[in-house]
Amino acid sequence: MNICAARFASGRRVAFARNVGGNFEIFVMNADGTQVTNLTNDPAQDRNPAWSPDGTRIAFDTDRDGNREIYLMDPDGGNLVNLTRNPAPDYSPSWSP
Repeated sequence: MNICAARFASGRRVAFARNVGGNFEIFVMNADGTQVTNLTNDPAQDRNPAWSPDGTRIAFDTDRDGNREIYLMDPDGGNLVNLTRNPAPDYSPSWSP
């Protein structure tokens, strides 16, 4: 399994990017490795997930709009929002406490 950027939310859930057939997707799972769920399932390269401090949102970078941008989503993959619309690449989001 090729994984990059595994991040914990309060020690209970893990968000990570995994290479699936040459395409990185964002997944979440329980800290014990159960309930692995693909959140993005998109032909774009989705990487670098980062939990919000309260565990209610996940930021990540993706090239789904033809340019690497920062997106937000709920922990179930819903409510996808593009935060950046910049011609320069935006990547590796992080949260301030």
